[in-house]
Order: sequence, then C-alpha cells, then structure tokens
Amino acid sequence: MRLAEARSPLPLDYYLMRLEDSRSTRRWNTTSLKALSAESGAELKELVAGRRRDLTGAVLHAGNERGERGSLGTSIFVNSFLDALAQELASGERTRLNALVEAPSDADGGLAERRRAIVLTCAALSAAYAAECGRRDEVVQYLALRASDLERRAEQGHAARMSRRSGGASTKLVEQDEVVTALQASMEALDHHIAEHLRSTAAWCGRLADALGMGASAKQFAMLCGELHDIGKIATPRSILTKPGPLTAEEWVIMRAHPVDGAVMLEKIPSLRELAPVVRAHHERIDGRGYPDGLVGDEIPLMARLVAVADAFDAMISNRPYRRPLSVSHALRELESGRGTQWDAVIVDAILGLVIPARATRQPAVRTRALHR
Repeated sequence: MRLAEARSPLPLDYYLMRLEDSRSTRRWNTTSLKALSAESGAELKELVAGRRRDLTGAVLHAGNERGERGSLGTSIFVNSFLDALAQELASGERTRLNALVEAPSDADGGLAERRRAIVLTCAALSAAYAAECGRRDEVVQYLALRASDLERRAEQGHAARMSRRSGGASTKLVEQDEVVTALQASMEALDHHIAEHLRSTAAWCGRLADALGMGASAKQFAMLCGELHDIGKIATPRSILTKPGPLTAEEWVIMRAHPVDGAVMLEKIPSLRELAPVVRAHHERIDGRGYPDGLVGDEIPLMARLVAVADAFDAMISNRPYRRPLSVSHALRELESGRGTQWDAVIVDAILGLVIPARATRQPAVRTRALHR
C-alpha cells in the first residue's frame, strides 16, 4: 500500500459515532474480535507508522467536554498505544497493549482521560484508514471492538487499584465485569445470533434511557439488563433456539421458561442479583397477558418494560431462523399497535421519537403478532 501524500485533517465524528455502540456495550467479550485479514492488518500497521504524528495530533486536538486539549502525558500514552498496536498487528499478541491500558494512569490524566484517548485513537485510525485505503467493515469492527475491550480493561485496572487502597470496597465493578464477560462468552458459544441480539438490545436500552431522561447509573443498569435479558436461554436446547419453523406447544413451554431460568441464575450471582426481577419480567405485558407471572401495568418493573420494547424492536428488524427481518417502518407499526396493551406507552413513544424524530402523528396501527420468542 502507498500512503497518500496529502495530510488532511482526520474526520473523527463519523468514526466516533461508529464506536459509540461498542463503548456503550463495552462488556463484549474478546471471542467476538476476529483477527484482521493479512492485507488489512499490513495496511493498518503501515498506517500507524506513516501517520503517527497526524494520529497523535488528532487525539490531542479533540477537546474534551471542558474544551481542554490533551496533555503531554496523553501524547506519551497515545504514542505507546500506537507502538503496542503495531506489535499486535504484526504478531497477533495482545498482551502488551492490554498491559499498557491496565497500568496506573496518573501520568496521562487519570481513568477518564485514558478511556477518551483509547476511543479517540481507534476512531482516528478508522478515519485515516478509510481516507488512505477505502472503507472496510472488518477494520472498523476490529478497532471498535478493540476499543471496547481496552476501555473495559482500563476500568478494571483502575477499580482493582482503588479496591486495594480501600480494603475491598470497590470490588463489585471488577467482579461484575468478569461474570458478565463469562456469561457473554457462553452465549456467543451457544449461538452467535443471540449474542448479537443481546448486544443490540443493550444499545437500544441505552438510547431509550437517554430519551427518557434517566441518569448515568440508571442508563448503565438498563444496558446491563439488556445485555443479559435472554441469559436464561443458556438452559434452552439449541434445537429449539435455532429451529427454522414454528415451535410446537411443548417447545413453547420450554422456550417460555427462559425468563425464570435467567432470573434463577442471576439470583445466585451476588454482583448481578439486582437484575433478576427485570430478567424474570421482560416478557410480561401491560395488559397482564404476558409470562411468567401475568403482571399488570406498573406491577412490571420499569426496567423490564424498557427492555421489553428494546428487545421486541431489535428482534423484529433482525434475521431469525423462522422468519426474515421486518422493515423498520413495519416494526414501528407493530410496536405502536401494542402501545398500552403489550408495551408501555411512554417507552413506545420514546423509541418512535428516536427512530423517526420528525414524526408528527402516529401511523394507523396494525394488528400485533408474536414476532419474537
């Protein structure tokens, strides 16, 4: 590959948007991170060498929320990051870069600045690669997933140090991340499509939490519930999960056990116990016709109502073994038809506003069908 001679500013905004979902669902496990093709890896490695100054400058000149530029410590970290990434691209060994982000971060402004530098560096690389070599999905995905994993590692390293200083008071974050990563790896091994649905549902939960004005901790909890809402399917036979045709009555009984199975599983994990009522109730309906407990209206936990809408929307617009995806407009009509009966009306209105912000009036409702299991 010949790098272009022009050195134009790197357009970060688009690539920061592409990284947003992975930042939000940063517990994606590294089994999702496929190795780059030899061609893409070589091009990206050459890009790191040829555009180092531009890449570092792009990170330093992207002001943070207070409008401040990156520090000298950040510059040193970004250069070390690029060195370690180049080695990773050459050898496939991730140990050096993992250790770099997990190390103490006082010199580069603390955890928040380190996380920001990780994401900005990966976004700058994505932008530079597209400008020099053309856009390639595997490169964008690789850098997005790597940024997600490295952010998580930086947080865990920081939490572990704080825990040692406080005598163990900060262990919950580390324990929770480790358990969630293990559960996600189990779902990935069970069925890649279900694991992808969990990640997508978590992202929609985060967007809905923002739209409903929830705070940062509530948003994080909503996304965690989205990530694990179907964890009970670990106990569901794979022949049922992937069956291409309709389920029999007996198979539906087994399928509908997954909210209870998931809740029982989470109740046994101290760091995730608070998710159990949400996971148990995510298939309840506002009109009381859901399962497993037939809860009505506000008897259903708010987060379960939020997950139900995110889950249904992502399920409808995704490929399933037993049907093709619906169009977004069709899926929105299905949600609207169940507004106030199957799903919480306020949350349905929130997702309508997210997907079609300029929508002035509701479209005619259509008859809701059982579109997801």
